[in-house]
Amino acid sequence: MGLGRTTEWGDYFVHYRDGFEIDFKVFRLSDASSVFMAEMTAIREAIEYVIEGGLGPTQIVSDSRSSLMALESTCEKRSFI
Repeated sequence: MGLGRTTEWGDYFVHYRDGFEIDFKVFRLSDASSVFMAEMTAIREAIEYVIEGGLGPTQIVSDSRSSLMALESTCEKRSFI
């Protein structure tokens, strides 16, 4: 899975298999959303896609260091995460 940003607050993920694009999903958050929220939403949407599709072991790739650090943190208290 690859994550990305299409517009100011529009995000997407792409499902690749063996180097070929299989599927993608684009979604838009409200104008009040932060970049961090958009990145976390993209990760959540990708995880839900994997679970609902029964894809099994999957790599989700993101360049959002803050999102990855928040997911790794055992002390994160925000309800969104």
